Amino acid sequence: MTINAVTTGNLGSDPELKYTNDGTPVLNFSVASNDGWGDNKTTTWVRAAVFGKRAEALSKILAKGRKVQVVGPIVQREYDRREGGKGYSLDQRANDVELLDSTPEHQSSAPPPSNQAQRPSNGSQQAQGRKLPF
Repeated sequence: MTINAVTTGNLGSDPELKYTNDGTPVLNFSVASNDGWGDNKTTTWVRAAVFGKRAEALSKILAKGRKVQVVGPIVQREYDRREGGKGYSLDQRANDVELLDSTPEHQSSAPPPSNQAQRPSNGSQQAQGRKLPF
């Protein structure tokens, strides 16, 4: 049995697209998920990986600062730190990745949308350039 987790946050750096020995694309990226406010604010980092054709497609649109929602199983891994002692990481196999912003924060705003309605590629009800009522 697999339990999926949902991670929402911003990419901490540009993703890295690599290929396995058999040629399978793998996209690796880190998501910073913030919780709390003021002095009680904490950030949890999750390392995510996407495989296959989706990895190649997402590598063209994901960038540092993009807000995403990642769904998939999370595994806690233990590793040896360079300075000694044990460290822990949260690794998530991204079965689903959804963009939650319209443009990366580090890029300027896109030009206003045209009058033509555009159909989103992910099948959602949200049309480009329209605000949702909630």
